[in-house]
Amino acid sequence: MGNEEQAKYFYEQSSQLANQTTDKQLLHFILKEKGFYFNREGQLDSALHYLDKAYELSMKENMTLNANGDLLNIARVYIDMEKYDSCIYILHTLA
Repeated sequence: MGNEEQAKYFYEQSSQLANQTTDKQLLHFILKEKGFYFNREGQLDSALHYLDKAYELSMKENMTLNANGDLLNIARVYIDMEKYDSCIYILHTLA
């Protein structure tokens, strides 16, 4: 199994774990890491999907530090998508 195949396998396993866990910090970590994975793969819509889910969980569970980091991660994806207005909007919410 090559590195790419292993990564996909482990991300699929993490998805199954995420559906079973009640540990909100672990779930947040899994969602965020999946977002990072898809960003590296150039699948920016999927990256945004998982990073948005991580942000929503942070807000729901009052994980303020995670939420701020999530917004920065989302802003970076918007830069990669060349959606600079969206990036600026997100950054202004942090100011």
